[in-house]
Amino acid sequence: MNFFVRSRISIVRQPIKSILLFLLLLVVGVFLSAALITNQAITTTEQSIRNYMRPVVTIEFDENLFTENQSDTKSYLTSEIISSIGESSSVTYFNYMVQSHLSNRHMINFCPWDQPWGLFVIRGFANENIFQFEDGILELIDGRLFVEEDFLQIAEIPVLLNEKIAELNSLEVGSQFQLNKHYTEYNYITTNFIVIGIYRDPNEDFVLDPNIRDIQVTIDNLIRERNINTIYMPITAILNIYQQHNERISQFAHNPENIFPSLSPIFVVADPMLLPQFVNENSDLLPEYFYFVDEFNTFEIIGPSIQSINNISNGILIGSIVATILIVLLLIGLFLKDRRHEIGIYIALGDKKSNILKQVLFEVLTISFLAIICSFFIGNVLANHVSNELLHQELINQSTRSLIDGVTLNSGGGFTFNPNDTSILSRYRITATELDIYEVIEMFDLSFSVQYLLLTLITGLVVVLISVSFPIMKSLKSNPKKTLL
Repeated sequence: MNFFVRSRISIVRQPIKSILLFLLLLVVGVFLSAALITNQAITTTEQSIRNYMRPVVTIEFDENLFTENQSDTKSYLTSEIISSIGESSSVTYFNYMVQSHLSNRHMINFCPWDQPWGLFVIRGFANENIFQFEDGILELIDGRLFVEEDFLQIAEIPVLLNEKIAELNSLEVGSQFQLNKHYTEYNYITTNFIVIGIYRDPNEDFVLDPNIRDIQVTIDNLIRERNINTIYMPITAILNIYQQHNERISQFAHNPENIFPSLSPIFVVADPMLLPQFVNENSDLLPEYFYFVDEFNTFEIIGPSIQSINNISNGILIGSIVATILIVLLLIGLFLKDRRHEIGIYIALGDKKSNILKQVLFEVLTISFLAIICSFFIGNVLANHVSNELLHQELINQSTRSLIDGVTLNSGGGFTFNPNDTSILSRYRITATELDIYEVIEMFDLSFSVQYLLLTLITGLVVVLISVSFPIMKSLKSNPKKTLL
């Protein structure tokens, strides 16, 4: 009789022991499978969140520290420094801009509640990859975006206009116009521009009801007005205007002080987890009193919540493995003690120890296989219910601890960074990455997966195999005569 037949007969003839082993393995298997499923879901969720989020780093000047130290000279952030930082391996995108104002009394700016007087915001970018258009914040409706050659133009500066400004001034693609920087009525610098593209801003809705006295509505309207009156151009145009300004000032000022443009950079890092590496690699490049700012620290809120659930599941996983080993060691030891006469007879009759080993392993692994399969489905349900509740509560608790630096729990139960009007993000028109709590939980996918089933099955069987090997080998090394006594 081969060991397969003997194993089957042994399982059937000892139903109490087989059921007991099945039930105990089922219980520990439920916790083992729940922990494994949760661990895998956490890994997938964390990666999904990183892919969804946009780690944006800017550089700020510490005015308070500069004032406290009573420094005489102020250092400046140069384009060379920004470009060096932008070449870091962890950076997927970078740009920097300069913002200023120019006017033309013969042009009409957008001002729905006052008399327009031809004042425009000009924003110059260092390269053609303008974030607002790539991210869909602004939509090009006519003409083209910038190309590399546009940044070499000096005589006639290519620009992008809002459709409302183009309509108010009867401008179209190919139209030319001038803007001035005034010192006195008759003393000013004139720059020539040519329209290469017209864009639409999807967020141009205004609330103009005079009965509404909400300060936030007023602020929002002013920001939208400024955005509509913004003209986009290569940064070289604005730097040239600064240079002309310094030259003009030196002509009639006794002790002129040159004005240097304030460069506002942004760096989009590939992964939130790479932010510490990015900062460590580039901090030494920054001039004195400058520092990196992680503008969207949403991951710092969600990350600890995910990690907390991960720690719990790791504890359960380790506990389940230890419990499985102890239970199998104990039960198999007791079962083999009851069957020592049977084993002794097999050995005395000349049966190979390898066949006896295979028989016992087959019995235990058969029962374990069935127990782990059943425990997987129960553990999946348990993991879905418990992990989602724990994650939901952790996200709420963590958000309560993190209502600082402009990070808030939004009305939908999510996290939003709201930059003020003077921040670099506001000037770039970069919107916050919003993650609703329920969106995070939805990313936390614990649904049935063949991959999870195979992982649970392999892990469980390996643990059982390791556990059962020791008592079996100990029994097989015993003398047959002593075993039969």
